[in-house]
Amino acid sequence: MNRMIVAIPDAASLPESYQSRMVFETFQTHFASPTHSVVYIIAQGKTSGLMKEDWMNAYLLNQKLAQDPLVRNVDSIFSRLRLSPEQFARLSQDPGLKAKSEPIVQRYVNQNKKLIQVTLKGEPSSKTVRSWLRIQE
Repeated sequence: MNRMIVAIPDAASLPESYQSRMVFETFQTHFASPTHSVVYIIAQGKTSGLMKEDWMNAYLLNQKLAQDPLVRNVDSIFSRLRLSPEQFARLSQDPGLKAKSEPIVQRYVNQNKKLIQVTLKGEPSSKTVRSWLRIQE
């Protein structure tokens, strides 16, 4: 391979007649900002359960992303519940606390994986966004 282009996939990769592309384009027109890019990151723990170290690593990644000048917004379990890694580790051990936070946790955590949604300043096809993606790999 001589040349590789990194891009954020979107509905443009679908044929124009596909209903999913039309719906996506309608959504983009009415709700999304053409000057921002949304990227999803999965932070995976080392073990099948969620240990304190896994929470800490994901939290540090979340903090690093939030301080990045190209990042407009970070949406994650940490931004939603605003708990420390230690509190998350305890949360997973306490059935009462776990039950209270379960609806939010289910949106962001699955087994040992945590979802982080990052909104970047810049269009998906911009060189700045593509460079950011390469650095994060």
